[in-house]
Amino acid sequence: HRGAFDRSVVENGEEDIDAAVSPDNEGVPCNGRNRCNGKAGDCAYCGTGQCCGYSDYNAGVDGCELGPLRGGRKCGAWRGELGLKNEGKACWGFCNRKAGDC
Repeated sequence: HRGAFDRSVVENGEEDIDAAVSPDNEGVPCNGRNRCNGKAGDCAYCGTGQCCGYSDYNAGVDGCELGPLRGGRKCGAWRGELGLKNEGKACWGFCNRKAGDC
């Protein structure tokens, strides 16, 4: 799982997994009108998580920084710090044939 959950840290510095807060309906499709109303990002149906799909991740939608890396919108812990995208994939054509940040 790629999502980052809130975790409590015990005195010795180890994570207390039982205290982890996971999103509601994790892994469940969430794009419907009765769920997240066709909107990506924070959504009450997903609780502490977000409703995101690959296209939202790829487009840089707020709250979808961690994925999912394929497929349609589903609830998950997708909010986080955006890092390297498309690692190891060809990018020359997608970056206007220029090296550097893209």
